[in-house]
Order: sequence, then structure tokens, then C-alpha cells
Amino acid sequence: MLRLMEAEIKKLHASKMWWLLAAGAVLPALITSLSFLEDRNISWLIFMHVALLIFNVQSLLIFSSFAAFLRAREYEENMLEVILCYPYPKRNFLFSKLVVMLLAIGITVILFGMCTLLSGSILLKASLPPSLFRHFIKILLLVSLMHFLLSPAAFFLAGLTHMAVSGVIYGIAGMCLCMMLYSTDFIQFIPMCIPFVLTDHILGMDVMKILPDYGIHWSILAVWPALFLFADAKKQENIYSRNQ
Repeated sequence: MLRLMEAEIKKLHASKMWWLLAAGAVLPALITSLSFLEDRNISWLIFMHVALLIFNVQSLLIFSSFAAFLRAREYEENMLEVILCYPYPKRNFLFSKLVVMLLAIGITVILFGMCTLLSGSILLKASLPPSLFRHFIKILLLVSLMHFLLSPAAFFLAGLTHMAVSGVIYGIAGMCLCMMLYSTDFIQFIPMCIPFVLTDHILGMDVMKILPDYGIHWSILAVWPALFLFADAKKQENIYSRNQ
């Protein structure tokens, strides 16, 4: 398993995808700072609220593109036949990609949190309340988990179409849904929009009205990846059986 993860990281190191994650970490804080450049009387809560909204929306595109690239590269570079010859259980290949995906999301979220705190300190010139800092850390952990639970859909689409562009389309569709349904109650039941909606509510802003019980939202986020992982496993079984 460790060798598979090392191989995935080496392949990514030779690509430009890390720059995509870096942009995803830096841009929300930068855009938020520029938005409030003329209005420095805002609070830390408002600054974090806007930064998290931007991060959650753009991350639908960034993380789905990253996941699709991880999955579709073997197809686009005709390496699938070679991979099938490796003496590893076939399920380990997808599992190693998921672990790398989790690491990528975690690193991006950590960098985003650091950039948000740094830019907020420069712009607001005010100390961050310790209680809000702890709450922000908790939200970042939840954001990491939510976006990770959305990634199996991008993996499945990339494996189905054999093209990384399917993840881009999936991410753009999620961004459009967030923007178009922003003021509706139905948005809280769309898996791709749940991080966008739930983060706002957990932070305490309540701009978007949702059910007070988060159980339904976490249930949707739990079922969503399970469906795609099951469909992906069935698809891979058919591929491997045809190549035996």
C-alpha cells in the first residue's frame, strides 16, 4: 500500500496539479482581503464567513479536478495494462488514490486556514478571539471531511469516461448549483452543496436557512460516496475479469 501511495505521489510531483491545490488554498483569502480592502470595520467572523464561502465553492472544482486527474491518468496515458500486472489486490489501487486525495485535501485546507488567519490579521489589525480560533479549526476539520466524501463521485466519473475533464465538468456543475440555488431551501439536500451550506450554519451566520438537525446532511454525505464506491467496484471487477 505504501509503495502504491509513493508511486501516486511521484506521478503527481511530475505534474502541475500541486499548483492547482496551492491556488485553491491562497485565492479565497486573497479575494476576501481584496473585497474588504475599503471596509476594514468588519469583524473576524464576517471575514471567515466570506473566505469559507469562497473556499467551499471553488473547492468543488479544484478537488474534483484533482481526483479526476488521479483516476484518469492511467487511461489517458495508456498505463492501465501495466498496472493490472502489479502483484497487488486491485482494490488497493483505488484505496491508495483515496488516501492521497485525503492528504491533498488536508494540506490544502491547512494552507487555506493559515492564509486566512494571516490575511485577516493584516487587514483587520485585531486579535482573533481564542474561542473563534478553536471554532475555526473545528470547521476546517469538518470541511476536509465533507469535501473528501464528495471525491468518490469524481473518481467514478473519471473511471467511467476515461477522461479527467469529467471531473472538471462535475466541479463546475456543483459551483453552478451553489450559485443558482443559494437562496432556496432545497440547496441543503444537494450533496455537492452541503459543505457550502453547512459551513455557513456551523459558523453561526445562518445566512442560508437549513434544518437544525445536521443528521440528514451527514447521512446524505455518507450515502453519496458509498453509492459511487460500490458502482466503481463493480465496474473494476468487470474490467479485471475481461483482462484475465
